[in-house]
Amino acid sequence: MDKAAQMNDGVELVGYGNAPSPFGHWEWDFNTGGVTWSDGMFRVLGLEPGAVAACYDLFVSMVHPEDRANRIAGGSVAVVQGQNIDSEFRIVQPNGAVRWVANKGEVFRDADGKPSWAAGVLIDVTDIREAQLQLLAREERYRALAMANSIGEWRATSKGNAIEAQCWANFTGRPVEDCLDRGWLAAIHRKDVAAVEAGWDEAVRIGSYFEMSFRLQHRSGEYRWVLCKAVPIKRDDGPAREWVGTAEDIQAKRETGELLRVHEERLRLARFEGPMATWDFNLETGQITRSGNAQDVLGIGSETVEEFQDSIHPEDRPKIQELVRATRQSGNAFSAEYRRIRQDGGITWLRSRVRVVPSAYGGADHVIGVTFNITLQKEAEFDRQETKRALRELNARYSALMRAAGDFVWTVGPDGKVSDMPEWRAFTGQSFDQVQGWGWLSAVHPADREQTREAVQRILDTSAGSSYEYRVRDRSGEYYWFKSSIFPVLNEEGTPVEWIGACQRIAGPVREHEATFTRPLQAVPRPRIDDPLMPWQLRAARGILGSSVRELAEMSGVSVSTIRRVEDGQSNDHRLLLTIRSTLEQAGVEFLSAADGECAIRPARGR
Repeated sequence: MDKAAQMNDGVELVGYGNAPSPFGHWEWDFNTGGVTWSDGMFRVLGLEPGAVAACYDLFVSMVHPEDRANRIAGGSVAVVQGQNIDSEFRIVQPNGAVRWVANKGEVFRDADGKPSWAAGVLIDVTDIREAQLQLLAREERYRALAMANSIGEWRATSKGNAIEAQCWANFTGRPVEDCLDRGWLAAIHRKDVAAVEAGWDEAVRIGSYFEMSFRLQHRSGEYRWVLCKAVPIKRDDGPAREWVGTAEDIQAKRETGELLRVHEERLRLARFEGPMATWDFNLETGQITRSGNAQDVLGIGSETVEEFQDSIHPEDRPKIQELVRATRQSGNAFSAEYRRIRQDGGITWLRSRVRVVPSAYGGADHVIGVTFNITLQKEAEFDRQETKRALRELNARYSALMRAAGDFVWTVGPDGKVSDMPEWRAFTGQSFDQVQGWGWLSAVHPADREQTREAVQRILDTSAGSSYEYRVRDRSGEYYWFKSSIFPVLNEEGTPVEWIGACQRIAGPVREHEATFTRPLQAVPRPRIDDPLMPWQLRAARGILGSSVRELAEMSGVSVSTIRRVEDGQSNDHRLLLTIRSTLEQAGVEFLSAADGECAIRPARGR
């Protein structure tokens, strides 16, 4: 390509920063077929400036095959009808890299009204598209981990006074007895406590569903946002006899949602709209005449060259004045990027591309060109950096949330099979090879192993997150109670792409005989006359008897799904619970509730 025909994005450009601009300019003369590309245009296409001759066919060949037909059709319509050019598509660079670009331009007509030439800009928008996808993916990961980080369940009397609040005590670090009655309010932020108490009192008064988010002091001392929900348990259509509720730590979800909202708006505003206007610079009179849309696009109309120069930012003015002087003398074209000070004091970023119209007597008497308002593009450059910073912060927050979620946190593939769990290995002393697949179960208490595998498999089969409890052996051989939660990270079709799990210790070492499934009383509600069988008791009893879910269902005369609902804490049918407990007692399981702080079950004596 003739060097003089190439546009220059560097030598004659008033530039800022060291990073190459992710855009380039092009021109296409319909009469001669000649095409010129700026250095930036070559770079966007993945080519060395001037390495090949610029031509329309080469450009079309680099458009992604799936986008090529629409690109050619749209370009032809714009040329024939003289419309503005505005499209977004993919290109394939010579090294195989696929990039998203936005093509913005305008078609210019000759004196007879026929399309004569076009000029525009090609912008690499890959970073913006990828940033949007990364932010959405990170939001989904936060959602799954937040679900896995549930605080727990609680109960209250018909008057709204807490009678079970172990989860509240675990989260706040306060003694459980201090969280009973109305003591749970003491850990709520002083600016929220009045509204929470009033909302709770009103729900209790009318017996309606309660849901409220507020700040709760964590045992670390910081205040974290939690979501609290409760429903009344009623006798038929009568008044509430008690309340049951849940609490969830939504701090990360709340922060992420706000951050994503802000950055989605920034990215939306950052998309280049390509506004531009045409102009005619009479070198003899010094008058600049602009197209009718110049006022809307650039904020200026026609003016003298002196008025134009006076409006340029003082830091850019010397360079522009030198370019104008050189153009008057040599007739050479130039390209420049500069700032213009508006009448209101604001800054507008402009980029001008110039073509010289030779005089019939030699030299030049007119310069014509196009000027792009690139203010949004400059803001986009800033937003790209902001997005990268935001992603770094999100990664740091995600790591912190994973550390806070429990003693162990892990991620596994869509099949749920473990490839490695470093924190689990550190606690149990298992080797890398020993935790592969289902191997990690060898560190689970023998009485809990089958139920644990069944629980995990059921979660994987249903693609629905859930929680379960079991005992884990540490390096020294002692067993500790843990609560695990596993939740899926879903794609747009609702299919798990990975699973996130959190495992939190809920009790001290277990020293009782292996065949006795026992938990500290403060971690387990005491059996009550209206709640004769707890989920953990049923799982433990099956372990003592060595019975599968199906075998126990047949013994009790209930369905397999009923047994599973009871084990998951999803059934409060008093009659069914009594039936199952009676079956277990007849089969040789003894239920104990001692005054020494232990709540246990064991094989019946004499059996």
